[in-house]
Amino acid sequence: MVVVASVLHGYVTCCISEGYVALAKNDDSDVVCFGKLVREKRVALGWSQEALAGTAFHNPDRKGYVSQIENGQIPNIKRATVQNVARALNIDVEEIPRALRWPEAIEEGKDTNTIAHEIHGQLKKLIVTKDDLERVTIRHRIELNAVKTAHNATEGELVSLLTFILQKRVSPENIIPELERSYEQLSELRESMKHMHSLANEVPEIAALLQQANAALSVGTAFSLDDADMALEKADIRYSEIMAERKEQLKRDAENRAQILGKRAQIAKVKFNYKAAEGFYRQQIELLIEGLGEDHPDTTIGYHKVASSLNSQGWFEDAEHFYCKALDIRERVLGKEHPSTAISYSNVANNMDDQGRFQDAESLHCKALNIFERVFGNEHSATAASYNNLASNLDAQGRFEDAEPLYRKALVISERVLGKEHPFTAISYNNVASNFNAQGRFEEADPLYRKALDIRERVLGEGHPDTATSYNNMGFNLSSLGWFKDAELLYHKALNIRQRVLGKEHPSTADSYNNVASNLRAQGRTEEAEPLYRKALDIRLRVLGLEHPETATSYNNVAGNLSSQGRFVEADPLYRKAQDIRERVLGLEHPETATGYNNMAYNLNAQGRSEEAEPLFRKALEIRERVLGKEHPDTASSYNSVAYNLNAQGCFVDADPLYRKALEIRERVLGKEHPDTASSYNNVAYNLNAQGRFEEAEVLYRKALDIFERMRGREHPDTISCQENLVSCREKNISIIETHEKNA
Repeated sequence: MVVVASVLHGYVTCCISEGYVALAKNDDSDVVCFGKLVREKRVALGWSQEALAGTAFHNPDRKGYVSQIENGQIPNIKRATVQNVARALNIDVEEIPRALRWPEAIEEGKDTNTIAHEIHGQLKKLIVTKDDLERVTIRHRIELNAVKTAHNATEGELVSLLTFILQKRVSPENIIPELERSYEQLSELRESMKHMHSLANEVPEIAALLQQANAALSVGTAFSLDDADMALEKADIRYSEIMAERKEQLKRDAENRAQILGKRAQIAKVKFNYKAAEGFYRQQIELLIEGLGEDHPDTTIGYHKVASSLNSQGWFEDAEHFYCKALDIRERVLGKEHPSTAISYSNVANNMDDQGRFQDAESLHCKALNIFERVFGNEHSATAASYNNLASNLDAQGRFEDAEPLYRKALVISERVLGKEHPFTAISYNNVASNFNAQGRFEEADPLYRKALDIRERVLGEGHPDTATSYNNMGFNLSSLGWFKDAELLYHKALNIRQRVLGKEHPSTADSYNNVASNLRAQGRTEEAEPLYRKALDIRLRVLGLEHPETATSYNNVAGNLSSQGRFVEADPLYRKAQDIRERVLGLEHPETATGYNNMAYNLNAQGRSEEAEPLFRKALEIRERVLGKEHPDTASSYNSVAYNLNAQGCFVDADPLYRKALEIRERVLGKEHPDTASSYNNVAYNLNAQGRFEEAEVLYRKALDIFERMRGREHPDTISCQENLVSCREKNISIIETHEKNA
């Protein structure tokens, strides 16, 4: 027996029998053929030309252009346009005339049998057999019984949901958390179906279809998400016909059909099809505007749903347009002091933060917080969320000390109001920990990161994006403490979840590629790190754009990795690109800008251009002393860097107090067993060695080597370099002793 989604099966069959063959026989021009295809697909989905323009080109006003495409009036239609429209309507490549396909979709020498065979091969990957289900149910029998008992679910329901989960190729350890999440969404959908009774009474023509959908979602042997979706689709189509017949009730009809589309969007989310959900929400907005008017508060909820869908897919600039629309309506209709308006201020501000526009966002975060404090008081979860948002914004600007009390306020409220097991409380633990990490207080951060992870694993499950964030952040903190091997496992866990749940083009997935690469580089595995750094850069350029701080970070990291391989000339223009972005976007007083000056200087120094490097090293030190304070690990790195530069210029005596300053800070803040502290022992020793003080140097070299061997292993470049330094120093020391004995 083979279990497969009937909608998917029907779609693939259509691609073979109706799509490709029909086009092969059509005598019209390719452009006209494509136009007819677009119109058929759009009408089948119930979309307007404006909706298609909004989805394909992110601009509803281009509906006239869609009309020209459908009428075959654009003889030189661009392949990129064909690609965007095809993706929006889920048109299969093989349905598109060959002359209009984009380059990577053109494959020569394939007949219809070959195409059918390949599509069948792709379909097989999505098929879940009865054996697959039996293996899973046997392996997870105890957990499935627990889920069944906890949610009062039937075996048939769980097996049906497992089919969709297994089609996603979810890893075994995440099957049960995903199942629970899917069942919770199903429960929400069932509850909301109760509101459809009044619609069934009002429109008897579709009452039977709504009843079918409700029955298909109910507990029992008839349960089927696909049957429910099919019934709602028929209701949607029938109601479209009714709307055309009853123009006098058009506004009310629009509201009612918007409800149906909302439910279809919820089903799409249960089935993990977030792109389809976004399309339904876009149609819902059009109907809400038609039924309620553009300035109705309920219409703003529709804008928010579309924006939230886009934001969760990483399309921040597209989402901003919808968040701002919602804010504009709420300011005009509800007033600037209404809690819903405050929510819109927060949404726009958070979206700006996602785009790296932190200074623009700060004033909106403050506006939202002032409203929440006045309306709800200081003991409300909405106020806690607003403290948290403002603190996160200040953190991103490098103002860590200003952010800390706000994070602590949010945590206290969350623990009191929501309890210590709530997901938002986990966010607060995580944020206080991240703030400590940014201040170099890594040991204080560790137990809070672990608290956040513990809550998320229990409450959200191991496969949730927020749990991935916790794995990532704990990995980052362990890296900061020098525990690179332990961190590597957590970084990979986070990457695997993000690839599966968010997709390979999401900014958070790019963060994970970057972090895995940084961890490999810290272990001296620079060649393994390079393709991951470049992957992160490619995604950030495409999704975030050139003017984003994270894009600057990626340019910087690719450059740093090249520099670690001795490819200094290749690294130089990438460092400069990163710094240009940081100066423009973050400003001249930001810690990241200081890091950029420091890295550019190191690269110049490595090329023997130490005099050019010195002012950049000193610039970085001045910013870090002012912004981070004199006890921060990054400030210690800057003392070390200036000393390193002086050493390169032969100014060994001037370098000595700066090397020792860096060592003192690292011993106090990071501890005597940290790899950075070992680097400082090595550097002070190197400076003493250069001054001919070999006995003093040897003691410190041994200290450094002992830490490197334990923390980084004997094969790490830092360990090997320190070993060579010690051997060289001992040889010089022995030579002096022998010379002294001969002369005695």
